[in-house]
Amino acid sequence: MKITDRENIRLRKVGRNYMILRESKDAVNMNDVYTLNETAAFLMERAKAVESFDEAILAAWLIEEYGIDQTLADTDVHAICGVWREVGLLED
Repeated sequence: MKITDRENIRLRKVGRNYMILRESKDAVNMNDVYTLNETAAFLMERAKAVESFDEAILAAWLIEEYGIDQTLADTDVHAICGVWREVGLLED
């Protein structure tokens, strides 16, 4: 898997939440603005930094960062990947 158009996706903190914006050289596409919680933002930032990854890698990052158990990490990662696929942020 990889983040779709990762070079043009910007993650911005707004209050306690994070927003993803798609930028082009001309403007920011306000049709593609997504709100993330801290955990999803952490995963997005790490995922943008690598060429490709899978759900196991994302789960390992969650376990390392937050000290959660494998089952919870797997469940959370599967859910966020489903959402990212639905909105076009993730491609297989």
